[in-house]
Amino acid sequence: MQSNPTYVDLNDVYNVFIAGKIESNGITANSVIPLCRITWDSSNIHEPALKTFTDAVHSIIDGSKNVRSTTKPDPIAALLMNADLAPGDKPFDESDYRLFEQTRLADKWRGNRIGDLNELMACLLEHIKMSSSGKLDIKVSPKNGHQGVIAEFKNRFNTMNAASAIRTRQTMEGLIFQKNSEFYGYKAALVERIPKKSGEQVLFNPSNPGTGRKGEESEDIIRVGLQQFLAEQGDQLLYLKAIVIIALALKEREQLPEDYNMGFIFRLLLESIS
Repeated sequence: MQSNPTYVDLNDVYNVFIAGKIESNGITANSVIPLCRITWDSSNIHEPALKTFTDAVHSIIDGSKNVRSTTKPDPIAALLMNADLAPGDKPFDESDYRLFEQTRLADKWRGNRIGDLNELMACLLEHIKMSSSGKLDIKVSPKNGHQGVIAEFKNRFNTMNAASAIRTRQTMEGLIFQKNSEFYGYKAALVERIPKKSGEQVLFNPSNPGTGRKGEESEDIIRVGLQQFLAEQGDQLLYLKAIVIIALALKEREQLPEDYNMGFIFRLLLESIS
């Protein structure tokens, strides 16, 4: 039976949908979690970065409405859309196909811009900034004796092919091992929002596609999930906070009702990082 709490603290959402607890203060994986009932502490969010993040979300909302097809339609693809229909279902017609194409193109357009949100999300913490190196995405300043980090962000674990992975590794080596680099002594990280497995930190040492050999392993060059990266940087709830911020921006633009059930989104989050 689904529970329907009066208020939902993001700490309880974390406990259930990220830490994997069965229940936390009445919240379970099957709970209805209305957007308007979610409470969270925003005191550590850097205000200028929050505006930049929110503006980027609004830009995506606006852009999604204006995506137009720049390619010709595919009659065979349109016809084969009917292959999944059950007997008796209404076949796809021209309006169905054109709506599908518009939706597909908008989704592809949004996907290309979600990468920007990943980086801006990390920058909601004041000690994390966009990198000025022109080579990797994010710079984490040394803080309280912790090692600085230079990071490349990716949406998914399979975004890079083998050649791209080895180039990224080589870039990292040049940035953190050369004594004349501003990032000398830093750690380098490949951060994946949707990791292949759990997202727990592992060494990043891809095979060279030309030789089939790996380079020398280094504890200072790692691969890690976004959730784990943000937790390591001081806020294990930041991914959840960013999701709520995006939902609130959609509500502000009347794209979502205020009682939108975020339980569905949080279940997808758990599945995506597990």
